[in-house]
Amino acid sequence: MSKRLWQPEPKNVANCSVISLINELNLKDYSSLHQWSINNLDAFWTKVWHLTEIKGDIGDASYLESNDFLEAKFFPNAHLNVAENLISNNLNDEIAITSILENGTKVEISWAQLRVEVSACAKAMLNDGVQPGDRVVAWAPNLSQVIIYSIAALSIGAIVSTASPDFAAPAVLDRFAQIEPVLLLASSNYQYNGKNFSCLGELAKIKSGLPTLKRVILIDSNPSEYTNWEDWNSEFKNLPLEFKRFSFDHPGFILFSSGTTGKPKCIIHSAAGILLKLKAEHLFNFDLSSEDKIFFYTTCGWMMWNWLLYCLASKSSIVLYEGSPTYSKIERLLEIAESENCTRLGVSAKYIDLLKSSSIKAIGNYPFRKLKTLISTGS
Repeated sequence: MSKRLWQPEPKNVANCSVISLINELNLKDYSSLHQWSINNLDAFWTKVWHLTEIKGDIGDASYLESNDFLEAKFFPNAHLNVAENLISNNLNDEIAITSILENGTKVEISWAQLRVEVSACAKAMLNDGVQPGDRVVAWAPNLSQVIIYSIAALSIGAIVSTASPDFAAPAVLDRFAQIEPVLLLASSNYQYNGKNFSCLGELAKIKSGLPTLKRVILIDSNPSEYTNWEDWNSEFKNLPLEFKRFSFDHPGFILFSSGTTGKPKCIIHSAAGILLKLKAEHLFNFDLSSEDKIFFYTTCGWMMWNWLLYCLASKSSIVLYEGSPTYSKIERLLEIAESENCTRLGVSAKYIDLLKSSSIKAIGNYPFRKLKTLISTGS
């Protein structure tokens, strides 16, 4: 028989959200809950909406069945604003985002500051003529400005797509040229493994390949042909935050397939669909709350970046790291999780294997007094 590596404390099991739901529904166990959720789609997703405290108008139905699967609809009459659900809460001075660079530079943004920054960015987008359904893109390092830019776009009904700066111009254009973006957020450089890489040469190629662009915004510098981030949105920072509500199926993100069988293919996600699914996951799988601080190592080119962004909807604080996961030590991610008192740490299977093959004694060196869950994806 296989050796059991770990099991949760009985008190933690008794207090978790998924057990509470099983008990509320008078079900036997998790398998029974799973089957109930399949057999009762309308009731289950209505329950999720209320349990996760979605802000919006739920409408008169959670699920409309159809003989044609593609014609089935979730929340056909619901209206909400995903940005409102991400940042509108009762937290102010508490930290919403911690951004850490490879060189150790650290910036913290409070919830109140985040709302000011999102409002200013949204107003700047509207000033540039961005309309609901327009595409705005980012080719940038994993910085707080990309989070702000994306939430601002969602707040006005624009559609977001992101890529990391290690993508060369042809790979970026294979993706972004298909969706005809009107705004591009970028950085003049990024750091990786102790080296600095300029993005300006590739950025010029990307700009020339995207004729629909109205503006290119640079996070960290101001060459004459581009707009500086602060210059772009600073005049709007005293304006109130507004949330227009959109239909549940209004698109919010475009992600892409890997491109192994031709050009990457667009995969459109409704912003609210992601919100509801991830709110359910964050509640039932992790019991996330305002007491949590989440660090998942990712770039802006991986879907786990979107997953991390949506942790804000559970009032959880998020940690961004830009750089190599092993600079200047293999256990750099463990060091960040420990120093930041993170309650959840997400890494790849490859990183865990790297730690396993090294001489690092993670448990002995890093007590992880606050860490509740280690999350891993596939390789």
